[in-house]
Amino acid sequence: MKIKKHKNRHNKSNGFTLIEMLVALAIMGIFFAAIFAIFRVVLTNSAISEARTTAVGLANQQMEMIHNLTYSEVATTGGWPQGDIPSEQIENVDDINYTIKTEISYYDDSFDSIVPVDTLGSDYKKIKIEVTWDKFESGKPVILYTDISPKGVEEAEQPGGVLSVEVFDDNNNPVPGASINIVNNDLGINFSDNTNVEGKRLFYSVIPDSNPNYSVNVSRAGFTSDYTSEITVALPDPNKPHLSIYEGGISEVSFVIDLVSTLNILTQTNAEVPEFIGDIQLDIIGEKSLGSDGENQPVVKNKYEDVVTNSSGQLTLNDVEWDNYAITEDQVDYDIAEINPPDPVVLDVAENKNVTISLAEHADHTLRIIVLDSMNNPVADANVRIFSAGYDETIQTSAVGQVFFTPLSQDAYTLEITKDGYVNFNDTIDVENQTTREISLALNPI
Repeated sequence: MKIKKHKNRHNKSNGFTLIEMLVALAIMGIFFAAIFAIFRVVLTNSAISEARTTAVGLANQQMEMIHNLTYSEVATTGGWPQGDIPSEQIENVDDINYTIKTEISYYDDSFDSIVPVDTLGSDYKKIKIEVTWDKFESGKPVILYTDISPKGVEEAEQPGGVLSVEVFDDNNNPVPGASINIVNNDLGINFSDNTNVEGKRLFYSVIPDSNPNYSVNVSRAGFTSDYTSEITVALPDPNKPHLSIYEGGISEVSFVIDLVSTLNILTQTNAEVPEFIGDIQLDIIGEKSLGSDGENQPVVKNKYEDVVTNSSGQLTLNDVEWDNYAITEDQVDYDIAEINPPDPVVLDVAENKNVTISLAEHADHTLRIIVLDSMNNPVADANVRIFSAGYDETIQTSAVGQVFFTPLSQDAYTLEITKDGYVNFNDTIDVENQTTREISLALNPI
């Protein structure tokens, strides 16, 4: 028994030693992890400090280079004034890529009046140099500013005209930060800049060109785009033609852009229990125009031609401009019986709109009637009757104010539409191929 007791005491002693060792190892692990974390922070901060010091040196080097140039040479490859200084360049130092961005722009000082009283506007140049790097990000780029003045009040070597660009949204609010790209291929000019907080940008001392060769395109991430158009045979009368620049003159142009929208299309049968129909080819055409063609017909700005739904009858169009869109299909097997909501589909700014297209079996001659009130809202449960010799049928409009007659003959039909509270409508309609007619009902004043 004594031997057994001795062994029990010995085992118990060994158990306490093992626990103590594990606790000691855990404490040492926590200690060294903390030391390592502190060491890593110190190294990271040191690397960030060294990277920032290098960035400051590169920025100062770029600024010193610019100060050693003549006034006319102070210009960038991608901005205005345009010259040989790279708008953006990358320098690799100690395996870190430093991006050096240089922005140079004319400044119109009020000491000698400003545009339009001062028709030149290029009193001196403002320089901004920004340096960022791709490792040990600190979140704060190195930025240097300076102004450079010509020898005289305004250097005689900087003639030209002024180009004024303004950008608004659909509510006539200014759009800041919009990208402006200006190109004149005849003069080898291609530069870009951004609108200010007022949605404006003035470009001074632009090289004159009496021909409309200056194209201007504005855009912004997540927004639609707007642009000037070249005068061509197909577009002889654009709404916003390319611009001319005149010596001592001001050329002004404004644009409207806004948030893009999404259009979701679903094609299905017009049965009581509809089924999806896939691989339907559609044309989706907006009402906005770029101008007029030679026959004074609008040249459409927004159009999606020959787009096709997938096998499940679905089609999604992203980055769509707000507009009123007419939808047509050209399938040999189907005709459009109804579009919900009624076409033209009104797509608003930043809207995600679902559109369902119900299709019927193809017939040579059909008639789709869309009945709306004076506010362009669909009129449901209106009685729509068409009749001619040997044909007479009445159908009530659906919840989206539409009826579909098929098959018909190529003929002239009498059309009658009635609904309580509205003035009765009567007219004659010629049906040929797939005919669509939109009718507006007037409220009964009684």
